[in-house]
Amino acid sequence: MTKATPASFWAKVIKTDGCWLWRGAHFKKSGYSRVKYHGRDTCAHIIAWELTHGPVPDWLELDHLCRHRPCVNPAHLEPVTPFLNQVRGNTFTARKAAQTHCEKGHALVGDNLFIRRDGHRRCQACEKISQKKLRGTDAYRARHAEYERHRRALKKESQ
Repeated sequence: MTKATPASFWAKVIKTDGCWLWRGAHFKKSGYSRVKYHGRDTCAHIIAWELTHGPVPDWLELDHLCRHRPCVNPAHLEPVTPFLNQVRGNTFTARKAAQTHCEKGHALVGDNLFIRRDGHRRCQACEKISQKKLRGTDAYRARHAEYERHRRALKKESQ
């Protein structure tokens, strides 16, 4: 890890026609470049952005458009929301957002697309099948009967 000034920071960068590669330390787990700059331990691509464009707004993070984590080329970086950064990457969230059909092959469009309150997309056809199976169980019937008894008792009390 390097304690950098602007001159020593750029001295650790190999500039090519495409990606500018960081020659210094890297975080082991993520593979992102690592630098100590003005007392803070951070990713080198963030420092490269700040040196060329100023600070990244608090609610945004930098997306590597080139998908190459050691790259510090500011032209390959874009400030985006965390959600957009995830959706653009190779993540579970990105794969789910790009999904056009459910596991059973039903299209996730129009009347067949159900969006839950938490934002998750569900296949309406599969949802109906799972609800029908659930309602056919003894446990569901017992819970429903208990709910109905409780509802009737409350209605009697209020009269």
